[in-house]
Amino acid sequence: MKNKLIKIILIVLLFTSSAIFGQSPINEHFSTTLPLGWSNTIIQGGTDWTFSSSPNFSSTSGSEYAVFNDFILGAGVTPNKAKLETYSFDCTGRTSVHLRFAQYWEAVEDTYGYVELSTDGGGTWAEILTDSITAGSLATPDFKDIDITAQCLNKTDVKIRFRYTDGNVFGKYWYRRALK
Repeated sequence: MKNKLIKIILIVLLFTSSAIFGQSPINEHFSTTLPLGWSNTIIQGGTDWTFSSSPNFSSTSGSEYAVFNDFILGAGVTPNKAKLETYSFDCTGRTSVHLRFAQYWEAVEDTYGYVELSTDGGGTWAEILTDSITAGSLATPDFKDIDITAQCLNKTDVKIRFRYTDGNVFGKYWYRRALK
């Protein structure tokens, strides 16, 4: 069953290293429901993101995650596109803002996972990461730490968006989860 369980899993941890602002703008490890203030939207296809704790991949960061499961839709259900978006957060006065997560991405031609940033409350978006080649594994995830300080510096209406598209082909694996 593991070979047939194809999931996109995403967990986000935004943090700051500012001595003045010890609280993170967002520190989300998810549970089994959409976090308060987040949006979950089908762009095209038949499903949106879901939330789960099983199966767990790597024991280093907990087990809750957001999932877009392209495989469960089947090869006949394409194209599939969905986005998961944070609420707006304020980075005024922060000295360092990072996006940290672990992933396992099993690439299939024309499938993409985009991590995007908006500093105007979702009016415009800039790609900060595009996943399209195999990275990591279930046992040994690929760890990402993206410094978004320059883009977020003193911005009051920042959002992060995770967007999946299967490129009109039958999608494969993309696991993402937060680092604790």
